[in-house]
Amino acid sequence: MVFPYEDAQVVARLGVHTILEKVLIIYGEWTAGRTTVVLVREPVGI
Repeated sequence: MVFPYEDAQVVARLGVHTILEKVLIIYGEWTAGRTTVVLVREPVGI
């Protein structure tokens, strides 16, 4: 898991711990070994 390494970097740079707020779980992909994630900074469709 990457979390401990990320937390150590954030503590070293900013002096605060990483907060785990959102989790993305991917069960399968159309193309093996390739994943695309699109991050959107505003609400989409409600």
